[in-house]
Amino acid sequence: MSQDPIAALERHLRNAERTVKAFGLAAGPEGREIRERHLKALTEFIANKRAPGCPTDKTRSMASLTPDVWLLIAGVPDIDIAHAALAGVMDGKGTGAGAHAQGVSAGTEEAETVDFVLQ
Repeated sequence: MSQDPIAALERHLRNAERTVKAFGLAAGPEGREIRERHLKALTEFIANKRAPGCPTDKTRSMASLTPDVWLLIAGVPDIDIAHAALAGVMDGKGTGAGAHAQGVSAGTEEAETVDFVLQ
């Protein structure tokens, strides 16, 4: 028995809305697309920043990459850090006080900002 394509699309959209509402924009279809589009470039950037070895307070190339942070992420693969960073940026706006009242549109604006910044 064939499935009605309109009903299938509506079910897909409802499931995507529930996923975004429960887990944030990064977990939805748009978030996955944005992450996959920028994952390689961000992974390479992270690998280049980690390549010189553990930074000191005088040699670090980024203010946020302190020796303490370096030690905490030492065993974490670059691609996992990239996934976490992209998801965190996309979901960041969704954790504010008015996020639930604004719904998915707030997250979509943030995703468009992320997409613009990473290009």
